[in-house]
Amino acid sequence: MQLTILDATETTLTFTCPPPSSPTLLEYKPYGSPWPGSSVSCPGGEVTVSDLLPASTYCVRLVVGGEVAGEEMVVDTGVPGCSGSKKRTRRCVIM
Repeated sequence: MQLTILDATETTLTFTCPPPSSPTLLEYKPYGSPWPGSSVSCPGGEVTVSDLLPASTYCVRLVVGGEVAGEEMVVDTGVPGCSGSKKRTRRCVIM
């Protein structure tokens, strides 16, 4: 099963989940933390994980029918005031 990231803001990550063949969860955790992390239902289509920390790295994976499906994805949330998204684009120079 393939998980695709659509957007990343300072505090949210939005993904497209494949149509499920059985109950599917999107699990996520801060990078370096042990599994299991938090999870949200992934019924197929877009799903957004919110209330994340800005400028942070997260690990994300799909769990289908209680089994990990596919590989873990590593993604970053945006830097406050610098992040772009589909709706707006900003560029920052970090020194």
